[in-house]
Amino acid sequence: MNGSTTILNKNYLNVNAAVKAGVKYLRCSTVPNAAMNAGTSYSVGTLPENMRPTYKISQEILCGGGNIIRLDITTDGAFTVVPSQAIPITTGIN
Repeated sequence: MNGSTTILNKNYLNVNAAVKAGVKYLRCSTVPNAAMNAGTSYSVGTLPENMRPTYKISQEILCGGGNIIRLDITTDGAFTVVPSQAIPITTGIN
């Protein structure tokens, strides 16, 4: 990846947070590092200041295998995910 990239490597997911040509994006294409339970909030990391949103973001996303994860990012950069169903370590997340 060209541009500014930060790798968030926490206990559950590995995520790339990047800025390229002024566009900010997150990329996760992996299997979980540990099983994730439904309805539990998991910290992915803290985004660097240049990646933090002006307003809190809370968005449900389809992440592969029919799994839905709620992605939450606060204005201080705290990045968490909450799966709607259990995700084992054998299920890919994109």
